[in-house]
Amino acid sequence: MAEYEHHGNHEHWQVEVGKSKVIELDGVSSLDVFIIRGRIDIIGTDDDYARLEISNVAGEPVDVQFKKGQLIITHPKDAVHIAHGSSITVNVHGWRGLFGLKRDTKRLHADISLLVPRGIEVEVASVQGDSLISGLDHGAELSTVSGSVISDGLRGKLELNNVSGKVEARNHHGSVEATTVSGEVVLSGDFRDIETNSVSGDLYVDALGAPRHLEANAVSGNMAVRLDPRVRAEYSMNSMRGTALIDGKRFHTRFKGFDYSDGPKDGPATTVEFNAISGSLKVVRREPLRFDDDLGDEHDGDDDRDRRRSSGRHCDEYDRASFTDDRGYDIRVGDSDDDGNASDDNESDHAGDEAR
Repeated sequence: MAEYEHHGNHEHWQVEVGKSKVIELDGVSSLDVFIIRGRIDIIGTDDDYARLEISNVAGEPVDVQFKKGQLIITHPKDAVHIAHGSSITVNVHGWRGLFGLKRDTKRLHADISLLVPRGIEVEVASVQGDSLISGLDHGAELSTVSGSVISDGLRGKLELNNVSGKVEARNHHGSVEATTVSGEVVLSGDFRDIETNSVSGDLYVDALGAPRHLEANAVSGNMAVRLDPRVRAEYSMNSMRGTALIDGKRFHTRFKGFDYSDGPKDGPATTVEFNAISGSLKVVRREPLRFDDDLGDEHDGDDDRDRRRSSGRHCDEYDRASFTDDRGYDIRVGDSDDDGNASDDNESDHAGDEAR
């Protein structure tokens, strides 16, 4: 086909191998991007138009279609991706499936950069690509097989699907649903609800404020959480083999579950639920903020307070090595010994006055 076609309200571009293209569009209401390999960068802005830049195209052309407000970008052009929780199916004409391909996908590569209105609906998926999405107000659905996904400063409902890659949501405001097989899920922000499902992937949560509900379900995964000191937390854990370390108190959960609560009784309520066949839960509290250097004047606006709260008091580098409590203890979920006891020299057995 030609590099550009226009039929009524349907516009169609092809960006050939070795070429680059910049496209500006008005009236974009939704965005769907899929690549096999490469990079996807999407930034939400206050403008009412979208700006698309495609570069470093290798293997086959990139296909771009715009119709009735929907912008669809795919590479290769005949790829159709369908995300179903932890499985991401990729159907491409002439392929036998995601593995055992007729085509040589190793040579496929494309870099996609977009500036879009903040309020649009966004769905992004890749096989081995890396994605960075920021500044959107209506959430997003982000998927990868073995690549990486980072969202920063999104609001609304965020859906994350991952097989063996790594997904991160930084400074999120809203709810998160994440599904992974063996990949790591790292979340920070002011959450309403979090629900994750995994086979062997670990979940790390740095929660500001008082989220309503945090839930992790796993076969052999682990969960590590940092909470504000003012939060009243209600814990429920069910694990056939594992331990719970909650603010220095250890509980054994082998073949039994437990319920426990801590924090100020008049504080805002948060529930933490962890269900696993084999897995461990660790929870620490954030150091209380000092009025003079973090909270500022009581008349500061919400944006000022949010900026101060996120200026270094929580985990900005979300690799596991930096996930420590305010005493400097590493709260990574470590390996377990044969008795199901977490291997942490700082832990000691403690029944807890409020365990039920």
